[in-house]
Amino acid sequence: MKSLLILVLALALSGSAFFTRPTEADFHDYVAKELYPPGGNLIDQFTRDAKVKSFLENAHYKDRYLWVEVERDGKIAYTGAFSHWFDRGNLTKKSAVRSGEVPGVVAYVQ
Repeated sequence: MKSLLILVLALALSGSAFFTRPTEADFHDYVAKELYPPGGNLIDQFTRDAKVKSFLENAHYKDRYLWVEVERDGKIAYTGAFSHWFDRGNLTKKSAVRSGEVPGVVAYVQ
């Protein structure tokens, strides 16, 4: 009985991951909103559109059935799962700041 319940829950999790993975259009919207936020004057808006377009030209979208990956410069930069985008390019920078490996940043350990 426990095995059947575990199987049903695993199938439900896999199904929800499959049906809620973000699309390529979602990534375009994410780049436009998060990396280059709207606002500013007219010149900023025109350059924003050009920056978004050049960013997306170098990005390769890969569908992995339960999640998606966006590759830039031969490295996985973003992972999409459960209708969210996760920035994998900055994870090493964030963890380095936490551990005190970045020069000029002091980490206090208690």
